[in-house]
Amino acid sequence: MLATLSPEDRTVSMASMAQGGLRVCVRRFEFEQPYEKIVEPEDDFRVGGLLRAGSGFRFTFVGAGPGAMAEARHPLCLPPNVGLRGHGTAGADRSIEIRFGRDCLNSLTGHRGELSRAEIRACWGIMDRNILLALNRIAAEVETPGLASNVMVEAMTTALIVDLYRHIVHADIDDPCRLVPLSRQQLARIEERSREDGPVPTITELADLCDLSNRQLMRVFKRATGQTLHGYVESVRLERAMTFLSGSTLSLKQISYRLGFSAPSSFSIAFRRLVGNSPSSYRRASRISRQSSPKGLRNLHDE
Repeated sequence: MLATLSPEDRTVSMASMAQGGLRVCVRRFEFEQPYEKIVEPEDDFRVGGLLRAGSGFRFTFVGAGPGAMAEARHPLCLPPNVGLRGHGTAGADRSIEIRFGRDCLNSLTGHRGELSRAEIRACWGIMDRNILLALNRIAAEVETPGLASNVMVEAMTTALIVDLYRHIVHADIDDPCRLVPLSRQQLARIEERSREDGPVPTITELADLCDLSNRQLMRVFKRATGQTLHGYVESVRLERAMTFLSGSTLSLKQISYRLGFSAPSSFSIAFRRLVGNSPSSYRRASRISRQSSPKGLRNLHDE
């Protein structure tokens, strides 16, 4: 039986930061049994998701959003007046939520915050590499603040909102290729192959798995997700790198070879270019964050 959880019996630790009209909150959860989560509709935009790879959380939009249930492997944006119903498995999770109002979106982009059904659908399971990277960097900055953290978080969050706006407004309800571009089986094959150890898959290899031409796959994947196939494969590799660094004792050499890099130096250069820190620095920060997270609810950063 699913348990409907309240905030006090699901949150292990919390770190938050507020700047102007933006609020960022990173939470760590521990669940002893399968659970149900209800998120009521509000008037703000809420963007974020789970930061731990492999979670069993599944969600459904309640309101004007898509009615089908989706895996929470990718971030989502919960628009104003749309609720969420989620189901999760027992275990530990880490999540981030960034909250901002319609006026914030309007001041940055000119969008008034009223979304069409197609735009709401584009908020469902976002596979944009820039948004994924930004969420992870913002979470790390909030949990382990450095010099001028407020300035850094505000800058990264502003860029994230602009990327989110670009992703949403590209939705086209009249384009069937965007709404139903690939079957679940084809998407699963792409993701499964992208998560395997060793050299990253080529476009030709992925196209063969989906029984499509290279051009067809690149076109339909771009229109379905808002990002290139190459960008998606790289984002999966980065996600795996972060997981290995924060949750395993593998050496940098072992991690680099599992991710398909020819040498640890190549891995370090690529990781620093995408994240802004070296793999060693990221691993140290993750360990410090875990060590400073006590049992029980605690705000790690005063607003």
